[in-house]
Amino acid sequence: MAPREETLSSTIFANRPSETTQIFLPRGGAVSVAMIDEQYLEDAFGGDVDFLQEVIGIYITSSESLIADLKDALTSQDADRARGIAHTFKGSSRSIGANEFAFYCEDLEKAKSWPEVELASQRIILALPELLAACRDLIS
Repeated sequence: MAPREETLSSTIFANRPSETTQIFLPRGGAVSVAMIDEQYLEDAFGGDVDFLQEVIGIYITSSESLIADLKDALTSQDADRARGIAHTFKGSSRSIGANEFAFYCEDLEKAKSWPEVELASQRIILALPELLAACRDLIS
C-alpha cells in the first residue's frame, strides 16, 4: 500500500517556537483535506439535494461544536476526551465523504502520548476551516 502522506517539518506551536514537529500533508504537497468525495455523496444521497444540504448543514454545526470541545480538551490536557472527540469527528466526516480529514481524526484517535495528541489535534484545528468552506460551497 502506498503511503497516503508525506511529511513536512514545521514549527506548529506558537507557544513553543523552538520545538520543531512533523505535520503531515497529503501527497503532492497540496492541502487536500477539503476534498469531499462527490461520487460517495451521489451514491449515498442518490441526488436528493435537500437531504444532502440538511446532512452537510448538520455536519457544519456539529463540527463547530466539536472543535470547541477539542480545544477545551487540549486546554485541560484531557487526552482521552480528545480521542473520543476524534472518534466522533471521524465517523461524521466519513459520512459526508471527507475521507482525508477522517484520516486526520483517526491519527488523533490512535495517538499514544500527549505530544502526539496535541499535534494531531492541532492538525485537525488547522484543517477544519478549509473543509467547512468546501462544505458550504457544496450546499450553496
